[in-house]
Amino acid sequence: MQEAYPDLKAYDSFLKLQLQLADIEQDLERARRYYDATVRENNAFGGSFPVNLFAKIMGYKKLEFFSISGTEANVQEIDF
Repeated sequence: MQEAYPDLKAYDSFLKLQLQLADIEQDLERARRYYDATVRENNAFGGSFPVNLFAKIMGYKKLEFFSISGTEANVQEIDF
């Protein structure tokens, strides 16, 4: 029955694509938050006493939070 209406089939595929794109964006946001939380914990742990005494000897360096430069921040537009 769906073959008789190709517009409906294309519309369903388009909706699935939109949902997949939204899921990918949510997964990326979760990954960024997880990375930043891990960096925050690492930096707090490395700066606490007595860990900081050994950390300096072992060459501990604070990690940087996730950031995107201006050229990388350009959002790719998807034109349908």
